Amino acid sequence: MIEETARVVQCQDHVAWVETIRKSACDSCSMNKGCGTGVISKVFGEKRAQLKVINKIDANVGDHVLIGLNESALLMGSFLVYLLPILSLLGFALLGELMARQLLIDNSELVSILFGIFGLGLAMWWVRRKTANLEHANRFQAVILRRLSSQKDSQINV
Repeated sequence: MIEETARVVQCQDHVAWVETIRKSACDSCSMNKGCGTGVISKVFGEKRAQLKVINKIDANVGDHVLIGLNESALLMGSFLVYLLPILSLLGFALLGELMARQLLIDNSELVSILFGIFGLGLAMWWVRRKTANLEHANRFQAVILRRLSSQKDSQINV
């Protein structure tokens, strides 16, 4: 389970909206002061993100909580959103190249590009259609695991 601290900003029924702070990986690196990426992350600062989570513990507005998301849900989502469109783009581009060679088309690059764009569009359409109902699937939803009660745990600048 992937966990993050958050603050509840709105509650309704068994759902809560929580606010987290997106942190850069540079914060934990010892080289962040001399690294260009660390400097850029400080310029853009920390961004707040709000997300809807399942509220099984009946947390209230203002509570500092620990939220969690199942790793398999994150991996599946990452695969669908990132890897599948890229694989489709490359696969269709290769298919276009092979078809252009079989049909003896002189401009095989153009056919390959067009097939690749079609494959990317097709994958993006399919992902959008497939993920439209995942918002309501509990296994893909973040859940409030527990309230943070100790002073150390609840020191969130949200």
